Amino acid sequence: MKYVVFTTKHHDGFSMFDTRQTDYRITAPEVPFHSNPRANVAKEVFAAFRAQGFAAGAYFSKPDWHHPDYWAPEWATPDRNVNYDTRKYPQRWQRFVDFTHRQIGELTSQYGPLDILWLDGGWVDSAPHPHALPGSGEVPWPQDIDMPGLAALARKNQPGLIIVNRAVGGRYENYRTPEQEIP
Repeated sequence: MKYVVFTTKHHDGFSMFDTRQTDYRITAPEVPFHSNPRANVAKEVFAAFRAQGFAAGAYFSKPDWHHPDYWAPEWATPDRNVNYDTRKYPQRWQRFVDFTHRQIGELTSQYGPLDILWLDGGWVDSAPHPHALPGSGEVPWPQDIDMPGLAALARKNQPGLIIVNRAVGGRYENYRTPEQEIP
């Protein structure tokens, strides 16, 4: 099988698709490229590769460093993780979870057949790390994105979807990627 996995959104939060969840996107009026007839880059890439017989995959970063409910502007951002204790601010975290689910809903319902959903940011997971040390790349609180709900939503829209929940393992990682080694 030949396929392409296009980066629809990386950790910086900039969306390369026409999301309605944020103005931090390629089709926003402030972005000079927005007036181009092909400004919805993800749609164009998926269509071009499908026309050549490729399967289409969407890379999507679970963390979003631009979103104020992931990196709250009132606190320092010492590393890649959410910068507040999600247990102390559950409503704030839930807003971020809802935002993420809405973006996945858009990607899996508005861009034609999608074969792969490649989720990056394995540290955004339900597992807390109670013994995390400063600078270790982990935080002691969970970053539960509701993977069961997210996967169900994506597969409702794309029944044959392969999901990669990169670096997490378990039931939401349909295959593993051999990064930096040959399998």
